[in-house]
Amino acid sequence: MEVVRGKAVQRLKLANPPLDPIEQIVAARKYDCPELVETPMGVLVQRMEPLSFEEMLRLSPEDLRRWVVERDQSTRARQCGSCSSPLNYCTQCNLYS
Repeated sequence: MEVVRGKAVQRLKLANPPLDPIEQIVAARKYDCPELVETPMGVLVQRMEPLSFEEMLRLSPEDLRRWVVERDQSTRARQCGSCSSPLNYCTQCNLYS
């Protein structure tokens, strides 16, 4: 069964079109496939819009905490497009990055 499970996980990773990140995380948790969480979590962290209320309800508290921490770290690493200030809100340019 481990071979079948491995093939199923691989097919989910390569799904075309890609699965909705929230759907993939929910399925990964439901079927105990933590290896399927990395890619969709990365997509959620990098997208510009925040999670919707409905999306938050679908994720576990553990996943929400991870999203917040990774998003915060990702935001701190971003730089202002105008002056390269490493802030989410650039006080020098008065712009959000």
